Amino acid sequence: YQASDSELWRSTHHHKFWEKDVWIIPIHRQTERHWVLAVLYLQHSEVHVFDSLAGNALWNEDI
Repeated sequence: YQASDSELWRSTHHHKFWEKDVWIIPIHRQTERHWVLAVLYLQHSEVHVFDSLAGNALWNEDI
């Protein structure tokens, strides 16, 4: 989407997303044309990435 930061914040600030301990975020890897799933555990400062293809290419650049 071509939304600015202020537009994005205006449409999401009233939601409770920011208060959750766990975030589940789909990530589209454009180069591979493939989706992976990131699960963030905020209290533990952890990111777990699930890739059904167990990709050979590193995903670090996507996060």
